[in-house]
Amino acid sequence: MIRALFVILVATLSFSTPANAQEAEAKKVLLAPRAENTLQYLFTHLKIEFAFCAYGKEETRAFVIERVELAYIYRADVHNVDYEPCRGRGLLGDGHSHMDANNCQLSGLDRGNAITGRDKYTLLVCTDERYKLFSKREIEKLFTKEELKDMREAVRFIPSKDPPR
Repeated sequence: MIRALFVILVATLSFSTPANAQEAEAKKVLLAPRAENTLQYLFTHLKIEFAFCAYGKEETRAFVIERVELAYIYRADVHNVDYEPCRGRGLLGDGHSHMDANNCQLSGLDRGNAITGRDKYTLLVCTDERYKLFSKREIEKLFTKEELKDMREAVRFIPSKDPPR
């Protein structure tokens, strides 16, 4: 059943809320076999939230995810995952899972991280076989200019985390 999920999916590029009713044109998300196999493995073996790095390219009508890698995770449980931001050539963005099938939207913390991070896209994978891709531009539309400024300013004062020893 998961295999069918990762072959061809429609990516949601905006939130479907009354305040933002005009949705951006949806693009397909195509996963290469290597990326599909990695996500299948993570879904099968991890019972907590996990984070991953999605590498590939954006084409006119689709996002092509060629490979995914497990991110460096500091800690995780069924509701949260704290991880090192992804880096590297061809990075489309960071992604993570939500174990609660009823919660396939970005949380407030997810939105803040998406805005203050370097990635153009944030990917979300849910256990009920939903897979979403959110653009940073669309997430920014949910906040006022002052809120965005405050979020970006706050990030300057957060010390970077050193990996646990």
